[in-house]
Amino acid sequence: MAEETGAKWWAAVLIIPIVVGVVLAIVTYVLPKLFEPKNELSYTIETPQSIEGLKLNIENAPVAALYVYKVRVWNSGGNALKSLPVLFRFDSSPSDFKILNVSHTTKPAYQFGDIQEEQTDQISRKYTYSLLNKDDEDKLTFLTNRTGNVSIFAKSESLSVKPVAANADTQGMWKGLSIWTVVGGILVSLLTMLLSKGFISKRLPSN
Repeated sequence: MAEETGAKWWAAVLIIPIVVGVVLAIVTYVLPKLFEPKNELSYTIETPQSIEGLKLNIENAPVAALYVYKVRVWNSGGNALKSLPVLFRFDSSPSDFKILNVSHTTKPAYQFGDIQEEQTDQISRKYTYSLLNKDDEDKLTFLTNRTGNVSIFAKSESLSVKPVAANADTQGMWKGLSIWTVVGGILVSLLTMLLSKGFISKRLPSN
């Protein structure tokens, strides 16, 4: 019986360092890879709004309705994005589709950096952002004469372009993940301490 108890105790003594070693390896090597800064641009496209029943002439063409598209782009990664060209392109159907106006609302509102218009035609706009720091964003409002589907294109070294639902709470998601990471670490630490105390108390002779 004593030999069996001793064997279990030695097994536990070996298991505890292995568990601690695995946890340390995850914290040291795996988690930094998951949370290391990356180049990422996210965007949302809101449902378009319409203003109908109009009797306008724009560039000698009758316009019966106007359509408002709001597109938000922001640096959702950990690294600053420099001299990044972003193309906003609507589908070309119907053929008389035209972008009438584009306005920008930036965050931060001041000292945001240059936004250079590189390409202009009736279905697309291309802007180069001189600097997008983490969480910097640009909300573009497109005014068009027809409905259309807008797409966003961007390319840079190791850049990931990610569409996000307009009502998604991305900050809440990451905050929740961080909280669970901390709670998990605390639970593992407590479990290790309890196991160690339990096995040590079993091993020590009672008075």
